[in-house]
Amino acid sequence: MSAGPTAGFYANRDGEYEVLPDGAVWLIGGLALPEGSERVLVAALPPDAAMTEGAMGGPASGGTTPPGRGPDSAQVHRDWDKRKR
Repeated sequence: MSAGPTAGFYANRDGEYEVLPDGAVWLIGGLALPEGSERVLVAALPPDAAMTEGAMGGPASGGTTPPGRGPDSAQVHRDWDKRKR
């Protein structure tokens, strides 16, 4: 049994990585990918790379707006904290 990372997509500030089921780690995007390269085999994931929904192409979480919809137009221009003191 391998002690390596779970197969999937990972990201950090500098790059996007794909870990294959066989344990191979590929740099597939981001600033770390050399210009003109489509993908580069790397020795290991950087220690700060994390698997997230965003890195896997899923919807971002943490907000209340459903995926694919903008904010409620009735709420966009609401005066939340504009009370006179």
